[in-house]
Amino acid sequence: MLARDASWNDPKGFPYGGRLTGAAEVRTRVFEAIGADWTSFAVNVERVVAVAEGQSVLAVGRYVGQHRATGRRLDAPFAHVWRTSHGQLTHFETFTDTATIRDAMAV
Repeated sequence: MLARDASWNDPKGFPYGGRLTGAAEVRTRVFEAIGADWTSFAVNVERVVAVAEGQSVLAVGRYVGQHRATGRRLDAPFAHVWRTSHGQLTHFETFTDTATIRDAMAV
């Protein structure tokens, strides 16, 4: 569902992503990297709100997991904002406590 030229934006200090373009770059720099670094990692969505006449979605929840190298657990809140066009996800932006994520990863 992620558009080929989708815009992916993670906050400064987030260990994955940054400003990425396209599904292939997101897959490699975000999802494959998370899979390599964490023994478990989940995006637990607690609430979803459709806004802007159904063209934007806000998801609120928590990142939870355990880091492979440190063994430390992660529990950090997030908010994701998605925009859609013609049935595809075209823009993504996340807001999270990046210090909590980096603390779990610090060797």
